[in-house]
Amino acid sequence: MYLTRQWRDRVFKQLDNLHDIGEWDANLSPIQKESYKTFLKFVIALKPNKQPGLGLSDKGFLLAAWMVDGDRLITEFLPNENVRWTLSTLVDGEIDRAAGATKVSRLFSNLLPYQPNKWFYEKTHQKR
Repeated sequence: MYLTRQWRDRVFKQLDNLHDIGEWDANLSPIQKESYKTFLKFVIALKPNKQPGLGLSDKGFLLAAWMVDGDRLITEFLPNENVRWTLSTLVDGEIDRAAGATKVSRLFSNLLPYQPNKWFYEKTHQKR
């Protein structure tokens, strides 16, 4: 596997918590298999070592969020390796906001103007 056991255990625990029957909202859909497959493609492609917070959209799409020093990235994993993303980041003392939609294979390059390493990797492990 591409991730440490601790990383995987935490992700699985978050997924279990999202589907906790005692906390379940009847208006929500459980995670869609195709959304989860896209998330796995993301994990395999980018090999992040910083863990996101996970959530579910009302349609059952997996959401992942990273926050670093007030900079925030939220991704929504859709079927067929599609990803929607939104971010806010401080640039030259001003808040920049951006959003996009892309394939998993292009996500990192779409985020390059915003220094995506800060969200996905510890300083000892940088993608590019």
